[in-house]
Amino acid sequence: MPTAAKPYSRLIAWGPFVAVALLLAILWGLVLGFAVAQERRMMANAQKQLRLINNAAAQQTRDLLRVTEGRLAVVQQWLQRSPELDDGLAGLLQTFARQSEDLVQVSLVDAAGKGIAVPGAPAWAETMPPVELAAGTEGMHVGSPLRGSTTDPWRWPMTRRLAAPVGNAAGVVAWIDLPRLSAIHERLREKPAGGISLATSSGIAVVRAPYSDSLIGQNVLANRARPAPAGVVQGTFQHDGSLTGGQPRVATFERLVDFPVTVLVSQERDELLAAFYARRNLGIGVLVLLTLGGAVFSWMLSRSQRATRHSQAQFDAVSNAFPLGLFMTNTQGETTYANDAYFQKFGLPRERMAWGWSDLVAPTQRHELMTVWRQATASHDPVRNTLYVTKPDGAPAMLSVRTAPLTVDGRLIGHVGSIEDVTERAQQQRAQRMLTAIFERSTDIVAQVSAQGQMLYLNPAGRAMLELKPDDPIEHLRFDDFLPAHREPQVRDVIMPAALATGLWLGETSVLRGDGREIDVSEMLIVHRDERQEVETYSIVMRDISHEIRSRTELQRSESILKVVAATLPVLVAVADRHQRYLFTNDAFDHWVGRPRGRIAGQHAREVLGETEYERRRPFIEAALSGQRVSFESGTEGHQYFETTYIPFRDADGQVAGLVALSQDITSHKRQHQILLDASQTDPLTGALNRAGFDLRVGEALLRAHEDHHPLALLMVDLDRFKPVNDEHGHATGDALLVAVAQRLQKVLRPTDLLARLGGDEFAVVLPDVKDAAAAATVARKIVGALGEPFAIDGKQLSIGASVGLAVARNGEDSVQSLAQRADVALYQAKRAGRGRFEMAAAEG
Repeated sequence: MPTAAKPYSRLIAWGPFVAVALLLAILWGLVLGFAVAQERRMMANAQKQLRLINNAAAQQTRDLLRVTEGRLAVVQQWLQRSPELDDGLAGLLQTFARQSEDLVQVSLVDAAGKGIAVPGAPAWAETMPPVELAAGTEGMHVGSPLRGSTTDPWRWPMTRRLAAPVGNAAGVVAWIDLPRLSAIHERLREKPAGGISLATSSGIAVVRAPYSDSLIGQNVLANRARPAPAGVVQGTFQHDGSLTGGQPRVATFERLVDFPVTVLVSQERDELLAAFYARRNLGIGVLVLLTLGGAVFSWMLSRSQRATRHSQAQFDAVSNAFPLGLFMTNTQGETTYANDAYFQKFGLPRERMAWGWSDLVAPTQRHELMTVWRQATASHDPVRNTLYVTKPDGAPAMLSVRTAPLTVDGRLIGHVGSIEDVTERAQQQRAQRMLTAIFERSTDIVAQVSAQGQMLYLNPAGRAMLELKPDDPIEHLRFDDFLPAHREPQVRDVIMPAALATGLWLGETSVLRGDGREIDVSEMLIVHRDERQEVETYSIVMRDISHEIRSRTELQRSESILKVVAATLPVLVAVADRHQRYLFTNDAFDHWVGRPRGRIAGQHAREVLGETEYERRRPFIEAALSGQRVSFESGTEGHQYFETTYIPFRDADGQVAGLVALSQDITSHKRQHQILLDASQTDPLTGALNRAGFDLRVGEALLRAHEDHHPLALLMVDLDRFKPVNDEHGHATGDALLVAVAQRLQKVLRPTDLLARLGGDEFAVVLPDVKDAAAAATVARKIVGALGEPFAIDGKQLSIGASVGLAVARNGEDSVQSLAQRADVALYQAKRAGRGRFEMAAAEG
């Protein structure tokens, strides 16, 4: 027995050491193996995340370049259609700049690529270095970044050559503001050390987020190998980071197929793996502690039995709380030991180990919490509690605290415990509860199905649609069971390919209710994949839009009827927005302005009506846009006349959104009115003006003469021997003589002169634009001579003669009455002087 007991005692003595060493070796092997595998997994996940950011940045850049290319084409087409560098082009360029918030501004350049002055283009474009124009007139040339001086921001030129020069302009250039573009990319960055860059196909750096002024314009591929052959569109690579601080970086790239541009997203390798390094170091640190603990434990085994039991109890307690933040307290609750994780989770320095955690609790709760904690650590019961603290950096945290009593020989010597930061987990659980509550209360149908189509979840709205009770099982249901037969090709050929390609499909389709009735729905299909990118589940959100589709169909039908009615009305109908751009015109309006049908929408009223007509209508347009209903007449003398009404219309907020213009042809009405007016102002016997017409026309002529500072003469003509003719030959002969007199007077006068019969044998002549008094006297002399010649009336030779009184209007001093009185006085003087002559009224004052 003694000889046999020695090997056994050695086994007992060395067994714990061997077990501890073997356990530590296994733990080190597991931790190191896990560290290697975890590092590879985290690197793969990081590359995947960079790829997603790269895709977003590439799409953002691709959209920007396509919009820019489209704007260049619009300016080119504008200049082909209206080759004038006018306010219209300025408005177009300013609209482009305003829509992009000055991210993209457009200007024109000459054949050498130098900027020229253009209304609406930025002034700095004239100081920019020359750009290279595209070889042809169809494509867009992507240039390298330029700036006017070292203090100016970098801008990226996109050029397009005009089909034909317009003045000095030979090309259009769109300038992309690179600091603004960098700010847009900045929103996609997730980590401080991350970077998003654009480079041309030749390797010229365009922009980087965060913004780096010195990097723009450099050839980043000079003396460096390309990340991939030219034919590869996207990929991942690593580089030494010599251009961005010297830290090794992981990067992804994507070459835009339609443009010679490459999008690169990179991240410092150390930052990507920061969390891994922390966990790895924590694990190694814990293992080191365990190794040291094992060594201490082994050393303590050689001590007394009591020391062995004490070390074993301490080791067991630490093992129960591992691997989180570890701490130990005495029976008064004072912390006597804590590991690194403990200080990290509290954010405390080691010198505040004893009671520092209590300072992080709200002052109003501190005393009560300290009392409870002392009572707990003075008992043999374990503690499980949640501690709400505010860290020294101001961040709130929710910590889960667990303790176990530490006893030796049945005597409590303290507690050991662990601390876990459950802030993020609690937030996730709260968000999950809120999301579930939203789904449960949503009126939309929310469902989740497996990759094989088996129903996994259906919210109450979905159960109601399928006529299921809240507790009815759904595991036996398949989503395909509720698809109408005619929708299967859409799901197979459209919905599923699109969803699997992009992860999401949005659109309109239809499903079957529980009663078999088909309803139209707006559907969102989301694809969920696992780490291997295999389809795991599908989430489906649907909304019943049957009523909306019926309303939409009815609205479209009503709009079509209204458009047909408006288009075929003989009335001119036009609708314009608050910016005076036409939204709708009917056929009659298009015919009136001489434009092809459907070509007016979107054009400004000034372009369609012409400058002269627009300025004539502008006060009425502005009045209507201020909320007034206005009507007016327009037209050209002797041509077409319109009565136009402008009616404002308002949006849902009650603001004036534009106007409706209704114009009716009133030419026939105007002509009938003019005929009646002429008849009321004309002598029916001679065709000359009557007294009313004379009073009206001479007043207008006198007003124009005063305004234009032209002389005007009035001649009062009285036939000398007309009464004997009437008495001897009768009134018929007298009337025929008056007609002949009027005809002879018309031959003497100019077309612009006015002739009136004031009554009986008295006539009046107005010379509205006579040269001077001598010219008026010449006309008076001709009248006396013409009327002194015999008249042949009904085979009779009749001689009468005439006396004329002449008065010339004084500049701004004569009225119609005073001028007529002066002419009458002169006529009286001519009769007294023997008749058959004229007299001129003296110029008074």
